[in-house]
This record gives sequence, C-alpha cells and structure tokens, in this order.
Amino acid sequence: MRKQVQHWTAVAQEYGLTFTLAGIETASDVVRAKEYGILLGQGNFFARPTMPQLR
Repeated sequence: MRKQVQHWTAVAQEYGLTFTLAGIETASDVVRAKEYGILLGQGNFFARPTMPQLR
C-alpha cells in the first residue's frame, strides 16, 4: 500500500492537486495515513452516513 500512496501523492503533487485518502474506517487507518504523511482523509471513521428523518 505504501508504494501506491507514494505514487498517487507524487502524481497529485506534480499537478498541484491535494491528495485525500478515501475509505478511512478505523483508528488504525488514521494512524497509518499519518505514518504515510497524508494530511487529508475521508471515510466512515469520521462520520457514518445516516438516513434523514422526515417529520
């Protein structure tokens, strides 16, 4: 996984884009992202989607 992250981080940097890691599900995913130097992430770990309540 580290090689994939390094590749896509380099591609994003080359084109002036922000790399965001998607699919973060657990606290260990957050720790791993930080170890890889990733600053932005998204996923169910941060907020699980819910159905809206209509009243």
